[in-house]
Amino acid sequence: MMRLALILAASAILILVLFTPPTSANAASCAAEGEFFDEASAACQPCKKGYACTNGVAMLCPSGQYQGAEGQSVCLDCPVGSVASLTPATTKRYCICEDGSFLDPSRGFICRACSAGSSCVGNIRSGCHQGTFAEAGATECTQCSAGGGRATTVGQPVSASSCSCKAGSFRAQLGSLVFAASSRDCELCPKGFACAGGDAPPAACPDGQYNGSTARSACVSCSPYNADSSVLPRSVRRYCTCRGGYVPQGRGRAWTCVLAAADEVDALLAAISAGDAALVRTLVSGGAPWNLVAAGVRAGNRTILALADERGLADDVIAAAVSRAAGAADA
Repeated sequence: MMRLALILAASAILILVLFTPPTSANAASCAAEGEFFDEASAACQPCKKGYACTNGVAMLCPSGQYQGAEGQSVCLDCPVGSVASLTPATTKRYCICEDGSFLDPSRGFICRACSAGSSCVGNIRSGCHQGTFAEAGATECTQCSAGGGRATTVGQPVSASSCSCKAGSFRAQLGSLVFAASSRDCELCPKGFACAGGDAPPAACPDGQYNGSTARSACVSCSPYNADSSVLPRSVRRYCTCRGGYVPQGRGRAWTCVLAAADEVDALLAAISAGDAALVRTLVSGGAPWNLVAAGVRAGNRTILALADERGLADDVIAAAVSRAAGAADA
């Protein structure tokens, strides 16, 4: 225990020696301002950058001040608008402007208000990302929309007026009879409608089209499914009405209109006569396509080739099916 006590006492003495400030006698030996007494060299040395030295004692520049030269007795104030500085502050670069402003090196390191379209915190200026905006002096960028829709920015994102709804979204209008809302946020386009974006209101799908999904910028035509018209609310494919001579078949995404013909060969001929490439493709690619077309050719229905040429059905699948069927019939 005695040995431990002696070690601790010696350590305490050593710490006191190492960290004891220069005595007044030593400090007083530095006659010139801007010098400090260096205990290590036992001599007066020029004051270092980031410090001010008076009476032989070096003092770190306080927050909000800096010193970029050696041998100085006073620290300099940071530019107007600064709130602090990093230590040791050896240049103006270490000064920190208040939030909403930044240190501009192109103008002599002065604090300038953050420009519109950017945010400034801790001297760091960041441009606003797509879908956000900021007015001058902002500390953060603001989201264009707090609603469920998708928003973007047009031109410079300097204010809320720079925000615009993306295609597939619409801006809810106060007092709207159909789309009453408590704000002007962007909302997802509802089913049965198409939204071009911007301030354009949702447009109901016209006759012959439908829209079964939200957030769509265009309606889908009923024509590929052999339907010419549609009935309200036009929000799913089954609201399309089959054209004359066709009947509905299938459910959900498999829903379509097929020819109301008992004989498949007659149905194929009718489809080619109508110039309906989609239905011809369905008929020749389902079941036994080659046998189906070959059966028509063998039955004397060689008008398939003439009709295909007349209608300009250049679809490779149809042409291949017809050619192969003709070849099988001639063999």
